[in-house]
Amino acid sequence: MTTLFIFEHDTLKLAIGNDAPESIPLLSVILKEKINGEVSLTFSVPSDHPDSEQIKYGNRVVWHDMDNIPRCFVISEEEESHDSNGLVREFYTEELAVSELNDDFITDVRLNNTTAKDALDRILGNSLWEVGTVDNLGTSSTNVYYDSAMSGIQKVIENWGGEVRFRVSIADDNTITGRYVDLFERLGSDSGKRFKYSKDLTSVTRTVDMKNVKTALYGRGKGEETDSGGYGRRITFKGVEWSKLDRDPTEKPAGQEYVEDFVAMTRWGHRNPDGTYRHRYGVYVNEEIEDPEELLNETWKQLQQMNEPSITYEMSVVDLEHLYTHEAIRLGDTVRVIDNNFAWDVRVEARVIELEQDLLRTENTSVTLGNAVGELDDIVRQLESKIDKKVATGDVVDWLQSELDLAKKRVISATSHLYLGDSQQYPGLFIPNAKESDNPTEAVYLTSGGMLLSDSTLPDGSFNWRTAITGKGINANEINAGTLNAELVNIQSIGTDRSIYLKDGQFKTYYNGKHSLSVGAYSMTIYDHGMYDPNPSYTEAGTVGLMWLSSGSDTGNNSSYRGLGVVTYKDFINLGFAKSDGNGEYTSQPILRVNRASKLSQFYGPVSDSKDDYVDMQIFADSRPRSENTQGGIFDAPGIRIHRGIFPNSNPSSYVSGVQVYISDYEDQGVEGSFKVNLIEGESNYNTIFNLDRSHLYVEPTLLQIGPDTCKINVHRNVARWQQSDSNYILQASNGNVAIYAGGQAKHTFYANGTKSGGSIELDGKNWGMSPIDSPRILIEDVIFDQEIKPEGVTITLDERLSKALDGKYDVFPSRGDVIVADKSANSFVVQGEGIVSLRIIGTRKGTNQYFEDMSIYEDIVEEGNNADTSRTKDQSNKSKANSASSGESTRDHD
Repeated sequence: MTTLFIFEHDTLKLAIGNDAPESIPLLSVILKEKINGEVSLTFSVPSDHPDSEQIKYGNRVVWHDMDNIPRCFVISEEEESHDSNGLVREFYTEELAVSELNDDFITDVRLNNTTAKDALDRILGNSLWEVGTVDNLGTSSTNVYYDSAMSGIQKVIENWGGEVRFRVSIADDNTITGRYVDLFERLGSDSGKRFKYSKDLTSVTRTVDMKNVKTALYGRGKGEETDSGGYGRRITFKGVEWSKLDRDPTEKPAGQEYVEDFVAMTRWGHRNPDGTYRHRYGVYVNEEIEDPEELLNETWKQLQQMNEPSITYEMSVVDLEHLYTHEAIRLGDTVRVIDNNFAWDVRVEARVIELEQDLLRTENTSVTLGNAVGELDDIVRQLESKIDKKVATGDVVDWLQSELDLAKKRVISATSHLYLGDSQQYPGLFIPNAKESDNPTEAVYLTSGGMLLSDSTLPDGSFNWRTAITGKGINANEINAGTLNAELVNIQSIGTDRSIYLKDGQFKTYYNGKHSLSVGAYSMTIYDHGMYDPNPSYTEAGTVGLMWLSSGSDTGNNSSYRGLGVVTYKDFINLGFAKSDGNGEYTSQPILRVNRASKLSQFYGPVSDSKDDYVDMQIFADSRPRSENTQGGIFDAPGIRIHRGIFPNSNPSSYVSGVQVYISDYEDQGVEGSFKVNLIEGESNYNTIFNLDRSHLYVEPTLLQIGPDTCKINVHRNVARWQQSDSNYILQASNGNVAIYAGGQAKHTFYANGTKSGGSIELDGKNWGMSPIDSPRILIEDVIFDQEIKPEGVTITLDERLSKALDGKYDVFPSRGDVIVADKSANSFVVQGEGIVSLRIIGTRKGTNQYFEDMSIYEDIVEEGNNADTSRTKDQSNKSKANSASSGESTRDHD
């Protein structure tokens, strides 16, 4: 029975209830609870009871809940009325914690990257309340600034999560000695409680609320601090990028200010006239967040709380807890509801988010269910053996119908003997196909516990009961079905964690308790099993599904290009084939592998058995066959072919080591344009090594031809020529000398030792040719202008670098004949005279003794290189024709 304890402050004053005859009787006691919300206790007593006056406004009321936890309330309102019970005093109470903690004030508590327990401890530091039981909710951050302690607790719930409960402790002397705040990851449990109509469910009201559904959210964090110390515009996550390839929960490109849930948009978004959908947008604001990455994460979490309609179920139930312990229900429990008597069947699994209990009349109890897990069939259909549907190839009749027809004939034509409680072995309703004394082989046996069916007997003569029907379900060795109507099908392999789940168009498989495969809508997703991974993650590995792209003519959200896509959310994607070792083991031989982790893409040809095994990998841009009257291969298409091994059907055998690349139609099709690379050492031994046309680039080991036939880079006898034509080019010899030829003549020569012959000068924007001093020697000269001299002599010191370059071999020529040059040394000389004079210094370059140069020494090499070019061009033309014919024959293998 229910007893309420009335306290004056923290000291017990009296107890009221309906157990003791002299106690104040309770006329009504209603408890209302809501997760992380208001909890209240309303009770009424007769006004004319002599002890009634002891109950006053402000008294504390302690009630022990179903788990014997003391819960304390304070009387905040009183109302006196006259009804069928006479004069009645009704008291409304709120939780003591709400009353006291709303009046405790906090000026500034900054909680940075800490636990929920530490956060509560600091928030409650100056109050009468202390931290009780707190589950591990991770770390988070928030600030409480000039606000109440109760508001601080609410901020903890918002940032750390969890569900709160307030309680007190009562000492042996009947005084309140402790006040505690508990924070659990969740209240209640999944107790398996079911509400069924006609048992403990008396009414149901289902409410679907779409008002707050959002499929995309903008995020706004803390305002950015300004120079004046204030705060300006709030931060956003515009610059943050999310990609499912990086294992983020959704796609969010950089520059986008909102995060979106595409699945929710297709279910709950606004429908456009063209059949596409647009988002339901909203804004999430958290003034405590300063980091854009954290803001995006929190906005996504908030979106997951708003991306579906709010569905609640308000029900009047009979509270059977006081009669049967297993029927207990608590705030926060996950329960199931079954009611098949409505136009829509109520079959839901959800949590008790509100609970209103009449503690005196349990039949008046009602619950509100929210955060519905989904409307589902409570009866899980477990087929403990496979469903075996066998239809032979060529069957012309419907398999199921033929099975039904056969079953009906067997039932109708069966011989039956009825035993109603008088069977020697089966005391219930027993129907065999013969008398018990005649050893029947088929039977139906029915009792209050269920039904057994047998169509054969075991070797010992007993019935082989292959089908059993009980109140818990159907167990059968074989089930034949056409259309199986069910909200949920769950097929569990006996004694394992392997199952198949089918619901709402979704097909899912589980292996060893882990999600392994999902098929639904227009995609198939495979999950990682985590094997061989030191840090296993059992999330999505990849998806095969429908894809669409926009063409150039599409407008709006239209995408006229349709196709199939294969994507991975992990490190790499691999396409290959299995190769057997002959012992039942297989290894994967890749064809295409793209590894995001190692930043490597690879394309493989078929695997050969040895180096002599012929392998031919071919890539063609078009599979259009050539017409019958054309020559060459069977495909008229640009392509890439890579060979190795021994040419097939070659006599004698020719070893292949090379590559052919055609990026145009073959030459004999008369199509202009070509890109060709040949390096083949077998059969025809042709080696074009690059041929880009129109018009044209040709490269081979000693020649690079660019543009017209005469433009080329040629290497011959260790001499390189950069050639515009056969008579205009730059030549570089192996000794480092460079000569410039114009009109077939060497005009300028630059030597490896730094000297040169010939010269030109640019004046007024034009290049003018000129000749330096013609001399058979290599000279260095300098001029000293306007030098002042004296009769007794002036010493002129040579520049140190000039002195070293001349090495003392020089002479000085004054601009006046009356000037005398004397005392000449390697680094100075003396000039005697009067006035101003210019001095010309001429000498030979250090280390040279050349006297005239023969500039025709390279002409023989040039002539020989020209002859080699002409021969090479003819070879290239002949080999191109041979390549085309040979390539055509080899491509027949491709077909």
